[in-house]
Amino acid sequence: MENVDRPMKVLIAEPEKVFQALLVEMFRGLGADTVLVSSAAEGIEKMKSEQFELICTSNRLEDATGISFAESIRLDVGDNRIPVLLLIDEEDRDLLNEALQSGITDTFLKNDPESLLERVRFVVDLHSRQTIYGKVLYVEDSRIEAEMIKTQLREVGVNVTHFDTAEEALESLIAHDYDLVLTDIMLAGTMSGVDLFSEILKLPQQKRHIPVLVMSGLEDIARRIELLRRGVSDYVTKPVVFDELKVRLNNLITNKKLFDRVTEQQEMLHKMAMTDQLTGLYNRHSLVDIAPRYLSKAKRHEHNVALVVIDVDHFKQVNDTHGHSMGDQVLRAVADLLKNGCRKEDFVARFGGEEFVMLLPYCDIEHAKAKCELLRKLLEGTKPKGLYITASFGIAAANGEADFDKLFHMADSAVYAAKANGRNCVVVHHDEQVSR
Repeated sequence: MENVDRPMKVLIAEPEKVFQALLVEMFRGLGADTVLVSSAAEGIEKMKSEQFELICTSNRLEDATGISFAESIRLDVGDNRIPVLLLIDEEDRDLLNEALQSGITDTFLKNDPESLLERVRFVVDLHSRQTIYGKVLYVEDSRIEAEMIKTQLREVGVNVTHFDTAEEALESLIAHDYDLVLTDIMLAGTMSGVDLFSEILKLPQQKRHIPVLVMSGLEDIARRIELLRRGVSDYVTKPVVFDELKVRLNNLITNKKLFDRVTEQQEMLHKMAMTDQLTGLYNRHSLVDIAPRYLSKAKRHEHNVALVVIDVDHFKQVNDTHGHSMGDQVLRAVADLLKNGCRKEDFVARFGGEEFVMLLPYCDIEHAKAKCELLRKLLEGTKPKGLYITASFGIAAANGEADFDKLFHMADSAVYAAKANGRNCVVVHHDEQVSR
């Protein structure tokens, strides 16, 4: 292990005493020094006189938000390199977007200290350079050299899986997740290290972005340039200088983890944009985006599609009598019932308020009506939170129609007819009339 000059220094901006104590304990447990402030102004002053490797800030400071604090760090202090971790009270898509745009490195829920601890440990270890957290797939047919490299890598914390041949390594890479591939060019077996890299490029997107570090005893600059041109992440010559190898490995693994984190955030943002935060169902935006595809496919392949609009009966009375919190619990219960009562290929969304929509491919009117009758009876008997809850169902069939707006209007008209017929019933829309 190599010695470090000093422990990592962390600025904690948090006005609440309880979270101050929790964060200080967390960082000190990882060997970091901490400085506490309660306001953005104090934080800026500290940064002008002291050097920090990490900032952890609450979004609620005494004089500003954590987001505006981060903006001041980037603009006023002019520090674009230092990671800034933001603690928030609850998930909020707009807040997350604003945070990322302001220069926040990552956001964490205050009620999820485990995720924060994992991220903090990664940042602290990155600073110390004592430990490399990562899983490396190592391909080397020289047993003596392989044992030496494996021993050295494991001493700095690397999880190493070793194979003699590229064929075995490729099978393992397909079956398992790794953070980096370290391979010699000349290998036993029919595949070379270059062949292995070519096969990696054919894998699914998540796998083919893995960094590949190539080793070779051949002093061939043209070969090295060609490998880098083809997309190999890095190249080292043999005999390997371990300190150089460790730095290159650490940089590649760190960048890979950062890339994974950005991808995860993008996926989370996409999910937040496409789902209803209360119920976990798809939202109105998703429905408007996806439904036309369902209908176009149905028209192209000439199969049935039914669209159902569900409206919870007398929902305003639930909110007025029992409060909005109880109303939210009722909506979640209705959403769970609809979701559990549908097939994998069905699409269920919360359209807004107490209104839900189901899109049922390969389903004609009679089957849709039978399904809705079953769901209506199940809801009537469920009594979420002890309340007697019913819903009105309106059904429309595509019948070769690929216009979602028109189909939705038909199903919505059927719902109004259901309400006019006394609610808690299923109504099918027909071209000439709406019938129960």
